[in-house]
Amino acid sequence: MHYKTQNIIENDNIRFSIILYADALPLYPEENLSKADLQKYNRAKSRKRKLEIFYSSILWKTFGIQEEIKYSGLGSPELKTGHLSKSHCSQQVGILVSKNAPFGIDLEAVDEKVHRVKNKFLHPDEEKRFETDKTINLIRIWSIKEATFKFLKLSGVTFKEMLCVTSLDENQGSIVVDHPDYRGVLAVKHWISQSNGMVYSLVGKPADISKL
Repeated sequence: MHYKTQNIIENDNIRFSIILYADALPLYPEENLSKADLQKYNRAKSRKRKLEIFYSSILWKTFGIQEEIKYSGLGSPELKTGHLSKSHCSQQVGILVSKNAPFGIDLEAVDEKVHRVKNKFLHPDEEKRFETDKTINLIRIWSIKEATFKFLKLSGVTFKEMLCVTSLDENQGSIVVDHPDYRGVLAVKHWISQSNGMVYSLVGKPADISKL
């Protein structure tokens, strides 16, 4: 196995970690997977999905939490003993566990293809506020909205109409949510990794983000 792990945030109340892995399937996946994860691994049809399942399990073990991750009807990961968020992209998996407050995370690769779909997720005010001709800004906005969606855990969220990023400040950005079941402002932290060509986003309530 060829991989490395990295902690984005780690303190007494929260840990946000990623695992970066090579595009190589394990020879003996049963040696590192639980029975449930092995079943998911064997059912997965694509190589990409098998890698995500395998390395999600490897990363999860490093948290030392003796609890199997469950999934809600909307597909959101859940824990009985805390708050959990997951994301995966481009041979990377991210997991966040928080004891006291919910957060949402997202990992996105910087890819110029985002220009093809920007009209599907850009709010009109974002086009006025930011330089949306720049790929990195589009990726940051998209990633923040994905993390927000994972924080909300609600159905019927439309990125273009209901989510509007109001600040791209890396330490304390912000996004306005206008959903029938949640209206308000959420805070954002995000990181741009030049070496990996990735954007990592973290969304939560302003009071909780300010403590990080």
